[in-house]
Amino acid sequence: MKKGLFFVIVLVLLSLSTSVILIGEKLFSKHSPIEKNKNVFKVNVKVDQVKQKPVKEVLFLTGEFRANESVLIRSEVSGKITNLYFSDGMQVSKGQILIELEKSIPLAELMKAEAEFTQTLDNLRRSKELNAQNFLSSRALNDAEALFNIALAKKKLREATLALYSIKAPFAGMTGLRNVSVGDFIDIGQEILLIEDLSKLKFDFRLPEKYINLIKIGQEIEISTEATEEPITAEVEAFDVRIEKNGRFLVARSFIPNSISAFKSGMFGKVKLTLEKKENGLVISEQAIFSEQSRKYVWKVNEGKVEKVLVKTGVRLGDEVEIIDGVGSGDSLVTEGQLKIRKSGQEVSIVE
Repeated sequence: MKKGLFFVIVLVLLSLSTSVILIGEKLFSKHSPIEKNKNVFKVNVKVDQVKQKPVKEVLFLTGEFRANESVLIRSEVSGKITNLYFSDGMQVSKGQILIELEKSIPLAELMKAEAEFTQTLDNLRRSKELNAQNFLSSRALNDAEALFNIALAKKKLREATLALYSIKAPFAGMTGLRNVSVGDFIDIGQEILLIEDLSKLKFDFRLPEKYINLIKIGQEIEISTEATEEPITAEVEAFDVRIEKNGRFLVARSFIPNSISAFKSGMFGKVKLTLEKKENGLVISEQAIFSEQSRKYVWKVNEGKVEKVLVKTGVRLGDEVEIIDGVGSGDSLVTEGQLKIRKSGQEVSIVE
């Protein structure tokens, strides 16, 4: 009896253990995070295609207008001003007398030199006649010639000195503001007047060192100023012979006609310079590009999956960017939804 009761108890325990195991398996399978047939989550993204279009690499620089010729006139002699022959902002011609200084003393010195010159000239003529008749030695003739040459040199020196008392315009141009008056005494080297030739102007602009081999003589530039509504077109005509140490740039120069006097020396100008033109450049929306560790990438979509692609960019064109390497024309790139993408190979759903 006891043995029979023992077997009954064992069978009940085995039955209970089997039920617990089966219930546990069902619970585990119901709440497990791993599902054999789970649905894969797709990220919604917007895309844009790589386009082909003409691309210009444009450089924007600044420059300054300078007079074609400019001189700050200084006196080479000291003296009192007796006459002024110019006014503020006056157009003058080359060689025109602008200022006269008191010249009674240099004029008297010239008259003395001319008298000595005339005397030595007469003596030389007589000496030649006497020497031809053998009444005068060759040595005496040489002395007469020497005295004549000395007198001639003195005369030329006095003429040159007298000319310094009449200050003339070295070239045709426009006078600046007058800062002297009749009766003023001026010293040697004193600044008197600025004259500038504004018939055409030089436009100098600074070119960064890394671009110097991309710019050639004759290359076209556009210059805009606050004083003019429309930009003007010019050509690069010269470069400086060396790069400036402060800033590492090279000065380039263009010449601008100024027939209507629209420009003044010292004016500021902005330069637009096209470095390179590509008829079939590749461009993409700037929204497609993201950076990681100083490198630029895009998410390229192919057959519903994304691929992380390293790209090399070129010039910016408004809200688009030139692509030099990494993708091709017609490729689809993610422009919205990049932050939801975790890795290459992830499936995406393209939305409009």
